[in-house]
Amino acid sequence: METLISDLRNFVISLVAGVIAVYVVPGLNRYYDYWSIRRLRNLEQQIADAETQAKRIESLRSSERAVLFFGFKTLFAVFTLISLAMIVPPLVSLAHLQIRPDDLLSIMMWFLVGVLSFWAATFSEKDRGQSGSGCRRYPARIERLRVRHGERTKKGKA
Repeated sequence: METLISDLRNFVISLVAGVIAVYVVPGLNRYYDYWSIRRLRNLEQQIADAETQAKRIESLRSSERAVLFFGFKTLFAVFTLISLAMIVPPLVSLAHLQIRPDDLLSIMMWFLVGVLSFWAATFSEKDRGQSGSGCRRYPARIERLRVRHGERTKKGKA
C-alpha cells in the first residue's frame, strides 16, 4: 500500500511539474527573446568595439614593440587585481574594529602598488597614425553590424 501511495505521489508531482513546465518554458523563451533583441545603441557600441579591436590587432601585427607594450599593460592590469585582492583582508579586519599598525601599513603599501600598476596599465602610447583594415574577419563583421544597424534605423523610422 505504501509503494502505491508513493508511486501515486511521484506521478502527481511529475504531472504537476510537466504542466508547469509547459506554461513556464514558453514564457521564459518570450522573456529571453525580448532581452536578446539588441538595441540600436548596443549595435553602435558593437561597431565601435569591432573597429577598435581591428585597429588593435593591426597595431599588434605591425610591430613587436606593440606586442611587448600590450603584454606589459596586461601584466600591470594583473598586478592591479592582485593588489586589490591583497587589500581586502586588512580592510575586513578594519571593519571589525581590530586595527593594527601592520594592517594600516599593508593597506597603504598595496594601495600604492595598486595605484602605480593601474597607472601603468592605463598608460597608452599616442596613436602612431597606423591605419589599416585590421584582421581579415573584422571588416566583414563591421559591415554586417552596419547593415543590421541600417535595418534597425529603417524599422524605427517607419
